[in-house]
Amino acid sequence: MAKKQGSNTKKLLERAAEEFGFSNHGRIVLPCDESTFLITVSNIAAANECT
Repeated sequence: MAKKQGSNTKKLLERAAEEFGFSNHGRIVLPCDESTFLITVSNIAAANECT
Protein backbone atom coordinates (compact mmCIF):
# COMPACT_ATOMS: atom_id res chain seq x y z
CA MET A 1 0.00 0.00 0.00
CA ALA A 2 2.82 2.45 0.84
CA LYS A 3 4.34 2.01 -2.62
CA LYS A 4 0.95 2.71 -4.22
CA GLN A 5 0.52 5.83 -2.07
CA GLY A 6 3.99 7.01 -3.06
CA SER A 7 3.13 6.49 -6.70
CA ASN A 8 -0.15 8.38 -6.27
CA THR A 9 1.66 11.21 -4.49
CA LYS A 10 4.20 11.43 -7.30
CA LYS A 11 1.42 11.57 -9.90
CA LEU A 12 -0.38 14.27 -7.93
CA LEU A 13 2.79 16.37 -7.67
CA GLU A 14 3.47 15.94 -11.39
CA ARG A 15 -0.07 17.13 -12.20
CA ALA A 16 0.36 20.11 -9.89
CA ALA A 17 3.67 20.96 -11.57
CA GLU A 18 2.03 20.85 -15.00
CA GLU A 19 -0.81 23.10 -13.91
CA PHE A 20 0.93 25.53 -11.56
CA GLY A 21 4.64 25.11 -12.28
CA PHE A 22 7.43 24.94 -9.72
CA SER A 23 9.88 27.72 -9.03
CA ASN A 24 11.49 26.23 -5.92
CA HIS A 25 14.00 23.49 -6.61
CA GLY A 26 14.62 20.95 -3.88
CA ARG A 27 11.59 21.79 -1.74
CA ILE A 28 7.84 21.99 -1.90
CA VAL A 29 6.01 25.07 -0.67
CA LEU A 30 2.39 24.42 0.26
CA PRO A 31 -0.23 27.18 0.44
CA CYS A 32 -1.34 26.25 3.96
CA ASP A 33 0.02 26.11 7.47
CA GLU A 34 1.47 22.94 8.98
CA SER A 35 -1.58 22.06 11.09
CA THR A 36 -3.91 22.27 8.07
CA PHE A 37 -1.55 20.05 6.08
CA LEU A 38 -1.33 17.45 8.86
CA ILE A 39 -5.12 17.37 9.27
CA THR A 40 -5.55 16.94 5.51
CA VAL A 41 -3.03 14.10 5.36
CA SER A 42 -4.70 12.42 8.34
CA ASN A 43 -8.13 12.71 6.69
CA ILE A 44 -6.83 11.23 3.45
CA ALA A 45 -5.21 8.34 5.30
CA ALA A 46 -8.43 7.66 7.24
CA ALA A 47 -10.47 7.71 4.03
CA ASN A 48 -8.06 5.25 2.40
CA GLU A 49 -8.43 2.86 5.35
CA CYS A 50 -12.19 2.75 4.76
CA THR A 51 -11.78 1.58 1.16
